[in-house]
Amino acid sequence: MIRRDLPAVFARPEVRDAPRVVLIGHSMGGALALLSTAAGVVAPHAVVTIATGTSWCAAEFGAWRRARRAAGIRVVRLVTRLLGYWPGHRLGFAGRQPSTVIRDWAYEASHGRFRLAGDPFDYEDALAAMTTPRLLLSIEGDHLINPRAVALLARRAAGAERETVRSTPGVRVDHFSWARRAIADVSAPIDRWLTTLEPQP
Repeated sequence: MIRRDLPAVFARPEVRDAPRVVLIGHSMGGALALLSTAAGVVAPHAVVTIATGTSWCAAEFGAWRRARRAAGIRVVRLVTRLLGYWPGHRLGFAGRQPSTVIRDWAYEASHGRFRLAGDPFDYEDALAAMTTPRLLLSIEGDHLINPRAVALLARRAAGAERETVRSTPGVRVDHFSWARRAIADVSAPIDRWLTTLEPQP
């Protein structure tokens, strides 16, 4: 996805010739946006992530939650190894995923560092050296990625800017439902942040 899919999108004329390109990703898509930009395989003018943070166990609050997260990672890894893929569409987490994606996710979740199978590139060093403007948004009420997880990833991404999105009073959202119930609440801080960037030539 990082080395072939995203570069193929950026090679399309409507993207390649655009005066300004902002790469926005949700959850794992946000991680892909950061890593591909850090690696230099794509060159957006800015990167925005929504509900993207480290999956590292240490980002959880409290020993019990960290232990439960670690156990969950081991279960995901074991099921994926046995079946050759992750049946998230049946188990209610992350949808159906190839084993390579799960292997990379599980490594970061266990060690707090990105290491992609078969790719010798040092993504952590590249993240730490990022200069592309980047904004990491956390979603108040997100049950999968808490503000600490976003803050830890922002620190690794050369101290990226971050902001917490609070939905309209009376509207409850989570990791997924913001896209249906609070899209304006999420897009507003992105629009504001983009106006603070230097105008592109």
